[in-house]
Amino acid sequence: MADVLKVHIELCPKHPLSEAKAEIQRLHGEVAELLAMRDADALIISQAGRDITNLKAALEESVKLQAHYAKLLNMHDGGQRIQFKSADEWLARLERIEKAKDSIDFSALDERR
Repeated sequence: MADVLKVHIELCPKHPLSEAKAEIQRLHGEVAELLAMRDADALIISQAGRDITNLKAALEESVKLQAHYAKLLNMHDGGQRIQFKSADEWLARLERIEKAKDSIDFSALDERR
């Protein structure tokens, strides 16, 4: 008789245990989806990190070239071109220019054209 009751509890769709099992299955599916999303996000973040590292290295090399050509041009014509020591120094200069740009009235320049 106990075995029949166990089978009934296992198979009866109206029994609370069946509802609990269905909910557990549904939650397992949601967990699997969330884990897949997490893994996809981790992959995207990892790739973005590599991209940033590669871009930083490329920018460092570009700044070295800029400094080299600035030095050569300064030697050629006696100019005062900036020779940046690093990409961080170059980026800091861009930030200062961006901030200063907000305080400059460019309308006078446009009127001269």
